[in-house]
Amino acid sequence: MFFRSSGNGKPMGEGVNPSAAAASSMESQGHQLGSAPGGNGATASQHGGQRELMRLKRRLLDGLFNTLDLSLLETVGELQAREQISKATIELLQEHEVPMTAETRRRLLKEIGDEILGLGPLEPLLADKGISDILVNGYDSIYVERGGKLELTGYRFQDDNHLLNIIDRIVSLVGRRIDESSPMVD
Repeated sequence: MFFRSSGNGKPMGEGVNPSAAAASSMESQGHQLGSAPGGNGATASQHGGQRELMRLKRRLLDGLFNTLDLSLLETVGELQAREQISKATIELLQEHEVPMTAETRRRLLKEIGDEILGLGPLEPLLADKGISDILVNGYDSIYVERGGKLELTGYRFQDDNHLLNIIDRIVSLVGRRIDESSPMVD
C-alpha cells in the first residue's frame, strides 16, 4: 500500500487516533462534507444520521491523509489508486468498528475516492449526462442546468476552504491560478 513512512519502518499515524481532532472540529463547525443531504420530508433521525456520516467521512479522510502517501497515488492509474484508497478506508472502518449497510459503505468509499482523486461533491454532477452546466454560488449552494432549467442540488462543500481547494484543483488543471489579485478565471 501507499503508506507514508515515519522513518522507523512503521506507517505514519500508527497508534494515533486520527478521528479525535477532526471529530471535535467538525462538531463545533457543524458542517457537512461534499454530499447530498436527505431529501424533503426527512426525519430528524435521518438528518442526525447524515451528520454522523459526514463526521465519519471527515475522520476517515483525515486518517487517510495522515497514513497514505498521496504522491505515490499519482504514479498509478486512477482505478488502482481508488482500490488502494478503498482498502485503506476499509481498514480504518474496521479499526473503529463502524457498523453500516453495504450501500452506505459503497457510497462512502466512492465519495472518499472522489474527494481525494477528483473534485469532491462535483464528481456525481460531472458524471450526469443530463446536466449541461454546474453553477456554484457558495459552499452550500450548487445549482445545475438540466434541460435548460436551473435546479438547486442537495450537494454541498464542507465550507469555504473546501470550495477554494476544489477551485484551485480545477484552475491548476488548465494552468491558471486564482487569488485575491486575480479573483476570476474563465
